[in-house]
Amino acid sequence: MAVSDRSAFITGGSGFIGVNLARTLIESGWRVTSFDDYSAGSREDGESAGYHELIEGDIRDPDAIRAAVAGHTHVIHLAAHTSVVESIEDPRNDLDVNVTGLLNTLIAARESGVEGFIFASSNAPLGDVEPPSHEDKVPRPLSPYGASKLAGEALCSAFAGSYGLRTVALRFSNVYGPYSYHKGSVVATFLKRVASNLPLIVYGDGEQTRDFLFVD
Repeated sequence: MAVSDRSAFITGGSGFIGVNLARTLIESGWRVTSFDDYSAGSREDGESAGYHELIEGDIRDPDAIRAAVAGHTHVIHLAAHTSVVESIEDPRNDLDVNVTGLLNTLIAARESGVEGFIFASSNAPLGDVEPPSHEDKVPRPLSPYGASKLAGEALCSAFAGSYGLRTVALRFSNVYGPYSYHKGSVVATFLKRVASNLPLIVYGDGEQTRDFLFVD
């Protein structure tokens, strides 16, 4: 298949990872569609990425996602509820978005005969493990968010085994980069405070470590 025949359907496509990914795919000759409810991403950012189509919709709506996925060769599932704290406060909503929403998208991808499905997971399924983190570590999620992402990985594995859908789960760490201005992560927070001429705040003893991943 020529690159020009490839089309990517990106859920959460107007979020900051989706916007950066879309630019790369479009430059490589892909046709790219964004599906987003704009609860986190913005339509303006999606428009700036150059998407061929912007669809406003909710992954919890199986009919909407089925109609939107049709005709694409690949699905990249970025849409998610991402707050650990909010998942603890309302685990039912976290499961609804992260598990039911993913299941709807997987079913739509299977019915449409897509060639490949990428799922944005997290390091949260592993919980508090001794570094370095890797796939051989036994997952022990400590939050409903981590559990929902682990369930998502299991669903992707099940769809590969049951239906032959090619799936892969990527466990993103702390992603930062352009268009992440709305995020509350440490890099985005530091940059916003620097721009406002405010001091940086480091909690604890300053000896903690995090694994950062630039969006490119």
